[in-house]
Amino acid sequence: MRVLHVIDSLIQAGAEALVKDMVPRMRSAGLEVSVAVLKELDSPFERELREKNIAFLPTARGGIYSPAHVLSLRRHIHKFDVIQTYLFPAQLFAPLAVMLAKSKIPLVLSEQTTHHRRKKMWLHPLETWMYSRYAAIACASEGIAASLTAWVPGVSNKITVIPNGIDVQTFEQAIPVSRSSVGINNGNCVLLYVARLEPQKDHANLLRALAQIPDADLVLAGDGSLRAQLEAQAETLGVTSRVHFLGRRNDVAELLKMADIYVHPAAFEGFGIAAAEALTAGKPVVASNVPGLAQVVGDAGILVPPGDSATLAAEVRTLISSPNRRRQLSQAAVDRGRQFSIENTVAAYIDLYRSVLSH
Repeated sequence: MRVLHVIDSLIQAGAEALVKDMVPRMRSAGLEVSVAVLKELDSPFERELREKNIAFLPTARGGIYSPAHVLSLRRHIHKFDVIQTYLFPAQLFAPLAVMLAKSKIPLVLSEQTTHHRRKKMWLHPLETWMYSRYAAIACASEGIAASLTAWVPGVSNKITVIPNGIDVQTFEQAIPVSRSSVGINNGNCVLLYVARLEPQKDHANLLRALAQIPDADLVLAGDGSLRAQLEAQAETLGVTSRVHFLGRRNDVAELLKMADIYVHPAAFEGFGIAAAEALTAGKPVVASNVPGLAQVVGDAGILVPPGDSATLAAEVRTLISSPNRRRQLSQAAVDRGRQFSIENTVAAYIDLYRSVLSH
């Protein structure tokens, strides 16, 4: 089976990590797998796949929104049996390319979010057409499936839920980094949040909560457009000495092992791969009770209302003062985290490919 994965870029984020982790394993399972990246960035994920000799198709210049990608994809689609796409505009360009080529190759979409900016009525006809061109739509969570069904009801019969997966062994067996290496030299509880510094992730709410937890340090792994604003907010709140902005990191598993509690206060989250990683690393998790993320955490962690810094702070303070509760959550986290094995995810996608080909 020849499969092409099409994605906007391979920045260090959730859907991109899924591609990075799945593609080599699909090849090991006997598939011929290639990747088309609309904007190559020479990112760590790209380099990792190239080092594993994964084939990258040439794509058009001009950025991820260049319509020239349609023509580029059209030239190559005849080489494949299935095309899987992730994110917009890759999920639009692939159906257009298939239509122009007058091909019957089945398309599979990996839907990763409960929210997107395209949910506007004037775009609904385009959205309906785009989703209708897919033979199957794999939603990463029940929350995503419900959101998509509400937006485009006609595709409900094409939807299946396939949770994103992680390399369980990596997160279970990681060796923690030293606290001093990230600037912590006190006896405080260490909180960790792994996320891009963007509005969706609601770091501002977390900083307000930290101001109410005097015996905790906060480690932030990730970068983004809000960094300067968040640094200024930390200073205003008087918590600068207890907030550690690390930027993008390639040692997330080791950071998780170092932390005492993982916090994930996102305003919305289709899945929450970092929360799944934290569970697998055996960390007590405090996360927003939002669709997608709530299904990942389940009863193995503590869910709080999004945007509620007081409740977030109260739950963290309770955990800090209760070692027994932390141990209970840690064991529940490990058990739940094993459900998100990347091997299970790969097997589910391969079964989905076979299903669409058989039809």
